[in-house]
Amino acid sequence: MTKAFQMKLDSIQPSQLYISSKKLDSIMKSLERSKPVSVEPIPIKKLGNQVIFVDGHTRALAAFLLGLSEVPVYWEDEELGWEEYEICVEWCKKEGIYTISDLKNRIVPHKDYQVLWLDKCRRMQQDLEAERKTRGSVTNGNEVTHSKLLAVKNKFQQAEVEWVIRETLQKIIKIEHTVVRLICPSSPYNLGEIE
Repeated sequence: MTKAFQMKLDSIQPSQLYISSKKLDSIMKSLERSKPVSVEPIPIKKLGNQVIFVDGHTRALAAFLLGLSEVPVYWEDEELGWEEYEICVEWCKKEGIYTISDLKNRIVPHKDYQVLWLDKCRRMQQDLEAERKTRGSVTNGNEVTHSKLLAVKNKFQQAEVEWVIRETLQKIIKIEHTVVRLICPSSPYNLGEIE
């Protein structure tokens, strides 16, 4: 790890759409016990002309929620999947996430975090690998063509829409069952609780 230094939270672009409430609670408790608040350094990287979080979004949000405006950071020197980070940053910008404070309303239960974020990233990586195999070459993230990014982006947008439709339908079914239970508790169509 290179030398850590302080950086303003609002000058770092997130590369993550959601925060796990379980993980955030754990980190908040840990940070609240340390006086003064001491945050482990967070890795950052320059992507184009922007500084982005490579990891540590939960620590950064916890620091923000505890009133800190700066956190210790260090420049990530490992070669990572920069193509993936470009896509994640694009997702964030599309959702209006430009600083860590924008994630304060995107804290979700851990099981939802698994579906909304981790599974989405897994699908992206699988699609990128398939795209690379189809094209017959592997890029290093710096040679990504615009058309490749657009193709992957379109696949993810379609998968995201399908997921939202499934979730909405499940909610509608739950509401319908609740209405049936309230209106006709003895109805043969009263199917009980829906999980």
